[in-house]
Amino acid sequence: MKKIYTKFRLYKARFMLGIALVVITMLIPIIGSVARADEIDDIIPFVIIAESGGDSNAVSPAGAVGLMQITPIVLKEYRQECNAIRNVEVEDLKNPHLNKAIGEWYLRRLKDHYFRDNYTLERMLCAWNGGITKLRRYDYDCSKMPRESREFSKKVMRLHQASKKKTR
Repeated sequence: MKKIYTKFRLYKARFMLGIALVVITMLIPIIGSVARADEIDDIIPFVIIAESGGDSNAVSPAGAVGLMQITPIVLKEYRQECNAIRNVEVEDLKNPHLNKAIGEWYLRRLKDHYFRDNYTLERMLCAWNGGITKLRRYDYDCSKMPRESREFSKKVMRLHQASKKKTR
């Protein structure tokens, strides 16, 4: 009788776990859309695709590293602004979690600090790829940015728009 009772409890636990997984799966799109504060959360996966193709060990000829291709200049700014991780080296940017955290910080910094009232997604992406100094030099006109920056911003925005259409 004890074996039957133990088996019953095991099946009941598996059944309840299965129901929980179904409910969680149904709630993920709802929770995700409510939890997202702004479009930066939405575009990070597309920046990763455009920058590194998802390769956390990617290193560009310009010295950008990891999933989001963080440059040594951005790392230096992060260290100065955050006063948190002074011992992070460029090689540590291959850690996907750290790389994504610094990339998200920098995207938010571009939006909130540099652009404030001048924000558009295209400008932010051009500044991400070509540098905020260069974008300022061109008076925030993305059409004057280097071709690589223009193509990068268009690619990320295209991926972002396509994902919005799929979720509708």
